[in-house]
Amino acid sequence: AEAAAAAEAAARATERKTVVLEDTFAGQAAAAADDEVAWEALRGALDGWMDRLRSELRLAPSSFAEESAEWAAGGLRGSLDGFASPAVEWGVRYANEAAESGGGGGGAALGSAGAKSVGVNLWLTSRLPVPHMTLYVGVRAGRATLMADHLPRFDLGERPEHVAAFYGGEQASRWSAAQRVKGLTPFRSSDPSVRALQGPNALALHGAAADPHAVSALVAELHRHAGTWLGWVRTTPLLDDGAEAEAVRARDWSLRAALRDHERAAGERFMGPDVAATLSASMAGPELRAEDGARAEPLAWRPAAAADGVAKAAEEDLRRFGETAQRVVAGVPAAGGAEPGEHRSLSVEVTVHRDFGSFMAAKPGLEVLGDAGKPEVLVRAHAFAEPDWRSFDRPLANTPEGVYTYVHELAAAAGTESGPLAGPTICLKLKRREAVAAALGGTALDDLAAREGDAPDLEAARRVNQLACGWQPPPSLCAARSTGEPLRLELTGDRELLDAPDGPLGNKGGLYIESRVRVAPAEGNPSVLRVTSPTITTPLVGVPEQFRAGHYMKVLSPWAGYAEAIE
Repeated sequence: AEAAAAAEAAARATERKTVVLEDTFAGQAAAAADDEVAWEALRGALDGWMDRLRSELRLAPSSFAEESAEWAAGGLRGSLDGFASPAVEWGVRYANEAAESGGGGGGAALGSAGAKSVGVNLWLTSRLPVPHMTLYVGVRAGRATLMADHLPRFDLGERPEHVAAFYGGEQASRWSAAQRVKGLTPFRSSDPSVRALQGPNALALHGAAADPHAVSALVAELHRHAGTWLGWVRTTPLLDDGAEAEAVRARDWSLRAALRDHERAAGERFMGPDVAATLSASMAGPELRAEDGARAEPLAWRPAAAADGVAKAAEEDLRRFGETAQRVVAGVPAAGGAEPGEHRSLSVEVTVHRDFGSFMAAKPGLEVLGDAGKPEVLVRAHAFAEPDWRSFDRPLANTPEGVYTYVHELAAAAGTESGPLAGPTICLKLKRREAVAAALGGTALDDLAAREGDAPDLEAARRVNQLACGWQPPPSLCAARSTGEPLRLELTGDRELLDAPDGPLGNKGGLYIESRVRVAPAEGNPSVLRVTSPTITTPLVGVPEQFRAGHYMKVLSPWAGYAEAIE
């Protein structure tokens, strides 16, 4: 009887233990499921931004971090991809995961893969004075984490304008609000050497992975952090001072080297010295060279902002100038005049671009609209007021083998030291005279090309320069016109840009980007400036439709007030 009672008691105890274990396993499974949902939300948000940044910043894969592409050590495994672009000196996307949560905090496993994290670091070129960006998300032991920072490029005590532009005002208010979000807990690194490098608005937040409101708040902060930064990259002017850019370059590398040393020391405890050294070096990227300080291209460089009224007037006047320039190139009078062809009229729509990237991506177009009784030819042209690019290099192509850079034609090489012209250079993308004539005459462009050939019109930009010399801008723009000694200009035939496969650029597009309006004293008469515009004409036949019959040119500003264009 005693044995039977003992056996029954043991059975009940085993049953209780089984129930407890089942409850524990069920709880762990539920926690793992919550962790996985939170992980997918955070990882998806970060990788969504990474995809967008790859496109908008033209991030190209780099071979520098190849040995860290896949790694495993100390129960951890991960991946690391390196990138570079015209605006980003070095960028990485890194991911880690563990079979189970270990050390420090302990906790439940995340599914079968354990703790997971992914991050992005983007280090900008030294001529673009926008804070660097870091993003990190992770899920471990039921906690979801976001860390994000805009790393300063200057000593903020010496640059209060940098604080105001990137850390004050709304940014400071949003940071303060993020510290008080219900369900989120702020924290800081325990390492003072890391805290010393962080920005004033560095974010470090975590919340329960099972709390959908907490996870949603982390995702919202991630979107805000990345979106704000991209806006800065797209609109902040470059540094013009080479010495200042060099100082930024030196500081950038010191910052990257300090973080590299910290990551190597921290990693040695988990993955050993060899793997830690390799990964930390890949995270830091190639050491910056002195010449890298002279290379940059923000994605959407914009001239210094003018008063809204003047900017709007300039945009409208440039649109009007571009429309008239298209008619000058086509040899068609202004609206209302007699036009060639079978009773067809020509309309021109001009898009004025505020950034160089969108202008270069745009293509001029031509359509025949309307009914048979009153057909209309519509040309869609593009215009951009090009700022002074100075003499620094700007990358035009990125490949896995490296970043290829080309030097803008220097002012001295173009002869402009003898008398620079006032106002920005005007970049135009128009349709060729032949394309407009064929459309107005109801003729197929292929037939016209077969009959008349494909020789470029090397007087088109000269005629547009004549238009610029006599242009009458609205009164609000007159203040921007030259008030110095009136210039006398000799307008010459156009300089057609041709492919040069053996040259550093190789194609017309690169040549167009780099070219300048050439200005030099006229031969035998130094009081007269000789002006030559660069142009490109794309073929009439044999290329895809969007590339056919384009006429690209750079011409004089219509707002400079040139007194006389002599024959």
